[in-house]
Amino acid sequence: MIRSIILSLFFLSLPAHSFEMFQNTSFKFQMNLGITNESLTSNNSSSGSSVTNFSQFEFRPQVVYFFSPDIAVGGYYFQKSLLADFNSFGIGGFIRYYYLGQGSVIKSKIENKATTMAPTFAPYIDLGGKRETLEAETVSVSFSGFDIATGVDWHWSHGYFLNLAISLSSQLSGKERTLFSQTVMFGLGKSLSL
Repeated sequence: MIRSIILSLFFLSLPAHSFEMFQNTSFKFQMNLGITNESLTSNNSSSGSSVTNFSQFEFRPQVVYFFSPDIAVGGYYFQKSLLADFNSFGIGGFIRYYYLGQGSVIKSKIENKATTMAPTFAPYIDLGGKRETLEAETVSVSFSGFDIATGVDWHWSHGYFLNLAISLSSQLSGKERTLFSQTVMFGLGKSLSL
């Protein structure tokens, strides 16, 4: 943080024609693995409501596109290997905000000398939606709803980072079923400029 402030003050003191700053990272690709705890509530007018709790492993490849160093949009597809008697898969999309400022690699050019800056830690919040399908032997039920997440990217180099994320989601299938999920995920990612 202090390094960024000092560099910013240094860059501002240079003549305008000698300094250029541009975003280097256009995309971040990452592969996450995690554990999800889910609660399925079914409402029945005759017998009341029933709740089923289960846990599962989750695999979630995702891509994030940067509009600016601190705002990005992303999407993912996830396939789950369940610890229950059914399968699950889904898709999701989100808007990501890196609230400490820089979430991607930025390049600067001073008098034809290029330097690259990457944040060490880049915490963020995601707001988005997801659609998930649960499939048993003869039944398939789809849920749609919202998802909120918080996480951090730890860049150990300009091109690679580790990710930790926690998310909550609430989804509906008509008026009869509600699916609430809590997920903790770890991942490995690569920053790319296209």
